[in-house]
Amino acid sequence: MKCSCLVPLFHKIYVACNPVFGKLDQFIKSLYQQKKWYILSENRIIFRTRTVAIGKLLAKEELWEPPYGVSSHGRYNDMGASVLYCANNKAVIKKEIDLPSGCNYNIAKLILHKDMRLFPINNVFGEEFNGLISEAVPMQQQNINFKQQYIISNIVSAICLKIGYDGIVYRSTKDDVSIDYALFDNYVKGKDIEILSVDI
Repeated sequence: MKCSCLVPLFHKIYVACNPVFGKLDQFIKSLYQQKKWYILSENRIIFRTRTVAIGKLLAKEELWEPPYGVSSHGRYNDMGASVLYCANNKAVIKKEIDLPSGCNYNIAKLILHKDMRLFPINNVFGEEFNGLISEAVPMQQQNINFKQQYIISNIVSAICLKIGYDGIVYRSTKDDVSIDYALFDNYVKGKDIEILSVDI
């Protein structure tokens, strides 16, 4: 069946048969085959946060990624898809999540029990790709559920998951020296990754 150029970019069937994204798929696959990945190594400590009512401390099991069908549209996850967003330090995760009035942060400290192979998206695509996933979308075009600025990064994420990467590593948009991780939901909680503690 021939693909139509009139089908919106975010339509998954259109994306699957679009020759441009076919080339992108092959390019990312070739990098994986060449072992061009970033290793998030065993015993690495990373951090994750959620906002809750002041004084409340969540249980460890509440600090994992949202289950399928619950998560909102994110930079590296489609609506409803589960991705564990973490960072390499406590300070940056507080900058990246807005704190509603009457709330505080709960911060989970996690440890990896196996190496994870991540796609180094900024090193591969550089500033040109960053422009494609810019936050600068006019307010009148934004949707509270679907965020246009995440179309390209969602497609790259889907390709990386299909090929075999464990997630994506990327520079924080809030802090030039911090690193963020989007870990795909293909690990065993408590075995491959463990939450050591939760603090306010």
